[in-house]
Order: sequence, then structure tokens, then C-alpha cells
Amino acid sequence: MRSFPTLLFLLICTAMGLAACGRWASAQTGLEITVPAVHQDLCLAIQAERPGPHGALVDRESPDRKFPVQWAPAIAGDGTPTDDQVLLTRIPSSADVDGTRQLHWQPLADDQPVLQPAFQWVDKGDASIKLVEGDDRVLAYNHGNIISDSLPEDDYRRSRSCYIHPLWGLNGEVLTDDFPADHVHHHGVFWTWPHVEIDGRHCDLWVSRGIRQRFIKWLHRSEGPVAAVIGVENGWFVDDRQVMTERIWIRAFQASETERAIDLQLVFSPTDRPVKLVGSPGKSYGGLTVRFDVWPRRDAIVRVPDRTLRHVGSGQASSEDLSNTRLPWASLSSHFPDAPHRSAGTILIHPDHPDYPPTWLTRCYGPLCVGWPGVEGREFQPGESFTLRYRLLVHKTEVEHAHLQQAYAAYSDSQDIQAR
Repeated sequence: MRSFPTLLFLLICTAMGLAACGRWASAQTGLEITVPAVHQDLCLAIQAERPGPHGALVDRESPDRKFPVQWAPAIAGDGTPTDDQVLLTRIPSSADVDGTRQLHWQPLADDQPVLQPAFQWVDKGDASIKLVEGDDRVLAYNHGNIISDSLPEDDYRRSRSCYIHPLWGLNGEVLTDDFPADHVHHHGVFWTWPHVEIDGRHCDLWVSRGIRQRFIKWLHRSEGPVAAVIGVENGWFVDDRQVMTERIWIRAFQASETERAIDLQLVFSPTDRPVKLVGSPGKSYGGLTVRFDVWPRRDAIVRVPDRTLRHVGSGQASSEDLSNTRLPWASLSSHFPDAPHRSAGTILIHPDHPDYPPTWLTRCYGPLCVGWPGVEGREFQPGESFTLRYRLLVHKTEVEHAHLQQAYAAYSDSQDIQAR
């Protein structure tokens, strides 16, 4: 039989052990994720149960490494926000980490200040909102009509809405163009199709002939320490009849010293009758397009996974341009106006994109066009929604193939990360 001092000692040790286990369990309970140790920033959006009002992700092997977290609505199949939550975080690259990282949620202590938003949405008149990160401009989303006074009033290309412009680079330069002289219907970052068929009627959303996009309502707007998020519902209108609902989500992540990621989720739903979309014959464009501001200078370089494309020839188009070509990503670099040196922008295709990888049209004079459903076209039925997801990367300097391949691998691999 043990003596009383011995029993007391055992009880004390047991209590201390249980307290230590409790502290460990408290630190480890709730949300955990495993991320690959890639040498690129990981900008993540992961559906998860929210374990508390405020906290951070902590590296289990290096507890001094803490990564801010914010929350946004999860998005339903029809593009509407749900009551579920998506965790947003940016994990900076680290050259001294191999294998995988185990991250767990750590609640914010009572004496720790809550991180303030790094972003701000600013209304600019009745037609636009601008996103800024500190003193840096990020993008403007134009929900109302933007009008060019240089075009006649009866020109259907004179006004447009529901698109991103300007998209600013990390040097403060404007990367995109609107109403360019060579193709006045091009407008920043936009999503339109040249062939829209409804009830046997042909319309051209590419140039706003017979059909137009119009703002309907805001779905969400937020800003935080990690990202800024906006959701908007627009409609396609033939005369006064709405034939398509588009719900657009933009998540702009906090920039690193060299790069910013902006995620786009585009969800389309025909209203009460079938809608057929067809890309341009032989070229395939129709869908997401980014018109970069490089014309009339011919110093732009387009990079795709297996080659580098330059302007060759005396015409506007280059003999090296691609058409109807399947690609997972494409990047354009140039010396943009008001920039101190060359910089670049890249479109990455989400690995769950329909008909992955989709077809593209690339042009060294400025536009990068994702073509889906492409030249074959596809008819969509009422009640049938389809989703197109992309990531735009804004690079502070010109980047080579190796970096772009790694960036795409990081984006693609991150889609498999789940919370547990």
C-alpha cells in the first residue's frame, strides 16, 4: 500500500499531466489543414467550420509562424452566397520548409488586438467601386454604364458595364485598356461571347449588339486583413427581357512584394429558355478576356507552357499568335505606361474548369482570351448553372516560365487542400 505522500505526489503529477494535455488539446482542437511546402505563396479559400470569432493559423513545427485568417460566405452552385463559411488565408513561401506543413487554428488571446482590414472598397460615383490596399490601388469594378464620348450616341459599343477596369499593377501602373482604338469593344477584364442564340435569334454580347449586361444587385462586399471579397448579380437582357443571370465573385488577396492573386468565380444560369453560346469560328474566343494596354507598342511577350510568343510581322496580329489552342495558363508581359520597368499579368485556369484545359486565343498586341465552350458551342437549359473559375496573377516584374509553372502548380495543388 502506497504512503500518503506518494499518493499525493501521484495525484499532483496526474493533475499536471491532465492540465498539460488540456492545453495541448486546446491548441490542437478545431480546424487543421495540411499544406504543401511549395516555394510560392499559397492563397487559399477553403470551406470550413468556423471555430471562433478571431484567430490565426499556426505552423505546428514552427509556432512563431502565424498566418492571418478571415472568413467569407461559401458560394452555392447557382452563385448565391450560403450560410457556410470559407476560410481565406495567404501562406507565404518558405525556402527552408520541405515536405508539408501542418497548420492548426489558434484563437486570438484576450489581450491580442484584432487585425484591421488591409483593404477598402471605395464607391466612385454611381457606376464604379474601387479597391485599395493601403495606399495602393488594386482594381475597379464597373457596375454601371461607362460611356465613351468619342463614339456616336447610336453606336452600341459606346457604353458597357459589369467588368473590371482598371486593373492596377504593383508599380502603380494600369495594366488593362478600355475602348482601345484598335478594338473599341474590348474592356479591361470582361466575360462576353460573340454568338448568343436565344429562340432562334442571334445576339452578340462581345460588342453589345442586341444583348447587354446590366447590374441587378450586390450579393456581398467585405474587406479584411487577408483579402477583399465582392459578389454581384448581373443579368443579360435582350431588350427588357432577362435571358441569363450571371453571379460574379471577386477575391483579391493581399499582395506580396512581387505578386498579387485575384480569384474570379463566374456563375451563369439561363432564366426561362435555353441559351446557346458559341466561340468565334477558327479562333474560339468567347468567355473570360483580359485586354492588356500594350498597343500600339509591340514589345509584349506572351508566355504559354511550351513556348514564348512575340510580335512577328507588320500587321496588328503576330504570326506567332495562337488560336483555338488548349492551355492551362497564359501570361503577357510588357513595359506598361507609367511603369518603371516591364511587368506582367497571368491567367490561370482552375483545374475543375469545364473541358479542362479550354481553348484560347492569344494576341501579342494585348488581349488574352479564354474560349469556352469554344467553336463547337453548347446550349444551356433553364435551371442549369455553369461555373467558370480563374486566377489572375499580377506580377511586379517580368517572370519566366519556371516561375509561371510553379505558380500554376501551387494554384492547382491548393484546390485539394481541405480542413479537418
